[in-house]
Amino acid sequence: MNSNSILTMDRLINFLIQLNESPIEAFKKCQFVGKSSQQLSGIIIDNISYFTHDNNENGIQNASKAYNNLLKILKLLRKNFGCWIMTISYGMEYYDGVENSTSHLIK
Repeated sequence: MNSNSILTMDRLINFLIQLNESPIEAFKKCQFVGKSSQQLSGIIIDNISYFTHDNNENGIQNASKAYNNLLKILKLLRKNFGCWIMTISYGMEYYDGVENSTSHLIK
């Protein structure tokens, strides 16, 4: 799924909760090739570290709570569907380096 509806941590978690509770409804929001009768084999969340970086005003405690909630729902999905989960993150040095050096270009 590549959608504006999951651009925040809260929305991502809500989508994953819906995926667990009502997969057919959740998949209606997705673009995918295949049949809805196929088993969910895996979940990839790319650049997961950006969610916290992007919402820095929430503070470290809220970010930590959000990641704990995300971990819980991902474990639940893995338990219920037997799917694999892969998350990809960049280190904070990426955001403090590359992004800060180019942020003045985007205004």
